[in-house]
Amino acid sequence: MNRNNLVIILSVVLLMLGVSTVFVFKARGSNERELVSGCVPYNVSISRGGEYQAVIEWSTEEDCLSYVMYGDDRNNLEYIAIDHQKISAKTHRVVIDKLLPSQIYYLLIYSGKNSYGNNGLPLSFSLSSL
Repeated sequence: MNRNNLVIILSVVLLMLGVSTVFVFKARGSNERELVSGCVPYNVSISRGGEYQAVIEWSTEEDCLSYVMYGDDRNNLEYIAIDHQKISAKTHRVVIDKLLPSQIYYLLIYSGKNSYGNNGLPLSFSLSSL
């Protein structure tokens, strides 16, 4: 095997490793702390609060301004929820009140200058499923 073939084979192997790393990040999402940095949310949790409440919690590697936009129409997230106690932080928690148990709601987390959901689409939940 000559040197040119060896260089080509090594280049292909390195390219494949790079593509697989990107694929693993996309497939796992942002729940894996070791794969995120800056203001990208990870460990996102949606749980039931009180009878008509949902609690959304997430973390970021840096102190970030983060909030949630939500609504009952995935194409029109018309409400905003902010953690008033910690506007810029590494741990974030918002409580959404006055939700109907059987209604499906959609949300995006805005952190830093970007929005995050499920592969570009809003996350969805209903109180009855929590």
